Amino acid sequence: MLPFVATPPAVLEAVLIARQEVRARTVDGQKDALSIDEETAPSGTLQVRTRTVRAWITYLPRLTVRDLNIDPSFLALHNVTVGVMKTFPRAVLTLTQDVSYGTQNFTGAPIPTSTLTTLPQLSTLPPAQTLGTMAIQTSLSGSYVLTRRLRLGTFLGYSSAGGATDEAVALLPRIYGPSASAETDYAISRRQGLLTRAAFQRIHSSLGSESTIVTLAGGWRYAVGRRTSASLSAGVGFATTRERPQAEEKSAFLPTVSASITHKATPSRTSARYTAMASLTPAFDRLTGNVDQRVDGSLTGSWPLAPRTTLDLIGGAGRTLGTLGNPPITVILGSASVGYFPERWVRFDAGVRGSNQVIGGATTPGTSQLSGFVAVTVSDTERLLP
Repeated sequence: MLPFVATPPAVLEAVLIARQEVRARTVDGQKDALSIDEETAPSGTLQVRTRTVRAWITYLPRLTVRDLNIDPSFLALHNVTVGVMKTFPRAVLTLTQDVSYGTQNFTGAPIPTSTLTTLPQLSTLPPAQTLGTMAIQTSLSGSYVLTRRLRLGTFLGYSSAGGATDEAVALLPRIYGPSASAETDYAISRRQGLLTRAAFQRIHSSLGSESTIVTLAGGWRYAVGRRTSASLSAGVGFATTRERPQAEEKSAFLPTVSASITHKATPSRTSARYTAMASLTPAFDRLTGNVDQRVDGSLTGSWPLAPRTTLDLIGGAGRTLGTLGNPPITVILGSASVGYFPERWVRFDAGVRGSNQVIGGATTPGTSQLSGFVAVTVSDTERLLP
């Protein structure tokens, strides 16, 4: 008689998070002028998980009222993510679909957010303040254990982003195309590993431009401690760009270099964590779709000040080099805040943010923003079944 094996039950959970923020910011070009913004960002995730499968859907709207004290305007950006993750004995596959739709304001330089891990894409600003936008991204990623020492990671994706209407597309062109990458990690010891990475990305623009970037790189990683690791990689990229269908194609071999150090947090909510990184890589201009060389560096981290208080810092600077005839773009941004959580389900934050973006040479006037903010975040997880 065959033994009876119980099937692990599926668990249904709901995760609810809401963030309310009020900020006072400077208005670029107007001295001594302050504008008040109010932003609400609720999110809800419904997930089902078993021992080997996890499926989820997340809805994250961002509702903003700008210029409350001057001329109020309402912005709403809606984001929905659907995903499925399947765990095999020696592999994990994740399929995700992300869709966002709504209105965004492009006045001035980008302001860092609490979730920033890398610098925002350095791009020419569209000639309008508020536009309707739409973005879609589909991706399939995999992580595989090939041998005791060798691991493989893969990524396949397709994305499309830009204006949501014909009028908006005229100012914010649609950028779309596929991307793929593969990377290996070979452990040569308990602390060290050799890294390789190959990546491909092709971009089409509704303006008619076409660009491609192919990169090959090799690197090394080192475990400094149980929770601290460093990595260094270098390689070469080949980029092509055509600004118009009948225009001459430009191409160039561009170096790619990156270095990083990461310290992961412990399960304690007030343990230190930080990531510092610097890179020189080929990148796309979001507005035109053209290729340029980009150099940037960033630091993000959180450090405990007291048992329930943290200091959170975000900083970075980046510049495109005008390699293929594009105007150089420079962005500097930063954020410093103090967080306090009296209970596990609530957190209070207060701090300052600032940024400056210059398109063109050093004599070109830039756009800048400086803001102070206070925010409260509440969260809850409910187990619905069984």
